[in-house]
Amino acid sequence: MNEEQGTEKSITDEIESVLTDIATDAPAEKEKKQRITLIEEDIVMIDQRKYRLVENYREAFDIEKMNERYSDVLNRYDYIVGDIGFEQLRLKGFFSETQKRMPVEQRIGSLQDYLYEYCNFGCAYFVLEREGAGTRKEKPQNRNKRNNRKNTQKPTQPAHIQEKQGKASEKPTPRNKKAPVIKNRQDKERSQAKKKAETKPIPKKATDKKRGFTIRQKDE
Repeated sequence: MNEEQGTEKSITDEIESVLTDIATDAPAEKEKKQRITLIEEDIVMIDQRKYRLVENYREAFDIEKMNERYSDVLNRYDYIVGDIGFEQLRLKGFFSETQKRMPVEQRIGSLQDYLYEYCNFGCAYFVLEREGAGTRKEKPQNRNKRNNRKNTQKPTQPAHIQEKQGKASEKPTPRNKKAPVIKNRQDKERSQAKKKAETKPIPKKATDKKRGFTIRQKDE
């Protein structure tokens, strides 16, 4: 009986030590989750980022529930919207209207559509706006790089056209010099003989000579 009582006591001691550890660790975990603090009545600090409470319909903003539900995924958004349904807080991120490359449904301009389609009718909700969210614009450098990349890319051509162009490029480029005219020796001699014949005077025939005569006067 003494051994049984000793084992039961040891088990009880272990359970009490585990419960004590859990009780001591609970406040530390609660403090670790306190990423969101309220600086002023409408200014909230989330992980060293400042947000302004621009909408708090039906007093929906609760900093304790916000700490429980907040996720790192929301860090990239300019606006954080929280709505309450069935006593549960749901968070949704939106971009500013200056972020034109983002889809329309992910920009803050579509907030009313989101509340109408995905939230309970007349539900309590709040909107947090990051400081400087309305003035942040896209970097023009990214657009220029994308355009330059498009301009440098050459359009692809069919294989048979590329093959013809490759053969044409292999041919030597013609020069502007005129090719010398080569004549045969016989043609050269004939042309020279023809020239001599044209320049040589033609002899006159004896019959072609004019007959000379004199006119004599009669004696009176």
